Amino acid sequence: MEKFLIYADILGFEELAKEIEINENIPSLKVRDEILKEPVKTELERLKKEGKIYGYEKGSDNWILVLKEFDFIFEVVSRVLKIEMPVGKHAAKLTKDYENIPLEIAIGCYGFDKWAELEGDKISCNDKVIKFLKTYIIPIYSNTYKKENSFEIGKWDFSKEHLKKEFLNKGISLTECLIEEEIKDERWKVIDKLNKYIIEKDRSSFKVYKILTESFVICTNHFFEELKNNSNEKYFVENEFTYTNKKTKKDEKYYLLKKENVIKEGKIPDFLNKIGQQSKSDFSGALIDRIFVPPDEYDEIKKSLKDKGIVFITGTAGYGKTYLAIRLLWEKYDDEGYIPGWISGKEKDERKDVRKRLTDIEAELKPKHIIYFEDPFGKVEYEKRDDLEENIRGIIDSVKNKRDCFAIITSRKDVFEKFKKESFSAAKEIEAIEKELNIIKPSYSDEKRKKILEKWAEEKGCKWLSNEKLKEIIFNSINDESKLPSPLAIYNFVVATKNETNKNTIRQKIDEYSKELPEVFAKEIIELSKSGRKDRMRFLSFIFVSENFEKKFVKQEYEKLKEENFEDFEKILKEEYRVKEEELFKKRVLNFSHPSYSQAIPYVLEDVVCRKIFCNVLKELAEKDFPDDVRNLLFELAKKDSAARYVAQAIVNNFEKLPDDVRNLLFELAKKDSAAWDVAWAVANNFEKLPDDVRNLLFTDKVQKGLKEIIEKFSNSGFKWNKEKAEKFKKFLKNE
Repeated sequence: MEKFLIYADILGFEELAKEIEINENIPSLKVRDEILKEPVKTELERLKKEGKIYGYEKGSDNWILVLKEFDFIFEVVSRVLKIEMPVGKHAAKLTKDYENIPLEIAIGCYGFDKWAELEGDKISCNDKVIKFLKTYIIPIYSNTYKKENSFEIGKWDFSKEHLKKEFLNKGISLTECLIEEEIKDERWKVIDKLNKYIIEKDRSSFKVYKILTESFVICTNHFFEELKNNSNEKYFVENEFTYTNKKTKKDEKYYLLKKENVIKEGKIPDFLNKIGQQSKSDFSGALIDRIFVPPDEYDEIKKSLKDKGIVFITGTAGYGKTYLAIRLLWEKYDDEGYIPGWISGKEKDERKDVRKRLTDIEAELKPKHIIYFEDPFGKVEYEKRDDLEENIRGIIDSVKNKRDCFAIITSRKDVFEKFKKESFSAAKEIEAIEKELNIIKPSYSDEKRKKILEKWAEEKGCKWLSNEKLKEIIFNSINDESKLPSPLAIYNFVVATKNETNKNTIRQKIDEYSKELPEVFAKEIIELSKSGRKDRMRFLSFIFVSENFEKKFVKQEYEKLKEENFEDFEKILKEEYRVKEEELFKKRVLNFSHPSYSQAIPYVLEDVVCRKIFCNVLKELAEKDFPDDVRNLLFELAKKDSAARYVAQAIVNNFEKLPDDVRNLLFELAKKDSAAWDVAWAVANNFEKLPDDVRNLLFTDKVQKGLKEIIEKFSNSGFKWNKEKAEKFKKFLKNE
């Protein structure tokens, strides 16, 4: 079983202990044990207790750590690198990295056998592995560093002024200069504010070497291959080195990692823990700088948050409001050390808590905190709370008057508009801090979506990225605004196609992951219908049928079908941001503001209530000499399995009125396995008024299975027919 190893060694242990002894007046032995070793041991014990490492093996001033899985590596290394020395801050003037214990770290992999002891303080690890990391890889890097950071100077008269001049000739400015006594025959140490140097006599000149005093992280080639499989290795690797393996006589590689990037990556688990999340996968695009691509409104949103302490982020469902809120939390945490909080509003009961805590926001406004309130006003429909509406001005002022805390609130656009109306007295204050992510504008242009796609493909190592033809197909698809329209859709597509090189499969995946936004929209409409807002589905049904209907025609037909509790046409049109009014051939027509909305129809029709409303609209339109818009819609929907029932029912309900080409769709659907049950249901439910050739579809091979299910429903009294109709149908089946 292969595990990951981290070798950590205190850099310049003996020399550092002496230095602290002199400057802090602490006995050298105490420095070694309590100031340098004990803090490392304490942190390793904490990591072991948390389950991040199996255990560790301790040397004199070094440790071998065995890790359970790749995901813990950067967190463990980051936490080890940040171990502080318990000494006074004034000691920081001696060396650049003096506040933290300086460590040399090497990361590798090792295959343990199944009997290996991996728990506790003693790890059964092959001595050759430890020797390789400790006495081979790290010394090779140290020697490389020494060579790359050395130079010669001419005569030296042992004065600080002369030494500063010699260094300046090499482009190095010594701000402070302390020359220690000769530490060895013809060998001296030079201490500056930022760095340390060793000067050695080398024949007729002097050789200057920069001492390695800062922590560093290197890794073996074996680990580098694992890094390539799990992340974007380019982000982590600062330099690549080659050495000759003395045993095999072959050239091998090792890598210097970017310490700052390793530390940043290692902070992500703590951040996720603070906001109550288990995995970074859903938010990695927001957390990882190398991937994040901001929407157009990003700078404006950040400015509002900075200046006013609070921001409302509104917009289309599934378009990245939560994604952006998490990014703002992360930046405050990573850059300024703020404590993030996320009050989740995914479920209805959770949103009650979000509203309560937003109303009592004073309790949340703690120093150095930034809090995210998710969807407090409702997910799909507006969820009312009187004291929240009445006190929203006070809530906004409370945050503004606190200098060291911030609040982010997200909401879907239509829900937020309802909240603003209910809080009309504070409408201006609310609008001043509202920032909208807009798919119509859009917030993510074609170029930005391509950039997101490329960054994620590089991060995940997609095979298609190196195939120019496939790359062209994928990137050209982005020019269609309905294809992969959101950051989440792009991410899901990349994950699904990481190892894909088949052109047809990739095209299918593009279509598949472009459906996510239409599905979200459909879910919104279905939820609205379930909550009693059937007027919205009635209104949208006209736009689903055709995006070229005149406004006055839609209004006229809507009013005909309007029920008692339906809102007025003009009011719905004003609220429904997904529908726009525009001029076409000198006529005012209504259509969807984005292609994703028009593509939602098959998913909307999966709901019984919505399908019934839509059928009523279609029936009304079909009676008007069956317009081409309706005919074309049926042909298009017949291609979609999810809409087969609707098409079959629409044809059967209006069979006598339909032209032959539309009637024939029913016979085509009967040949499809996926639609056979739906044809059986539609025909059986209307068998009395249908001609023989249509009724006989019930006895075709593919429809037989559906027919059997319908007969079962008769037996179980689950089919809602009156007794007379049921008897007629049974007789029909018996005669046939």
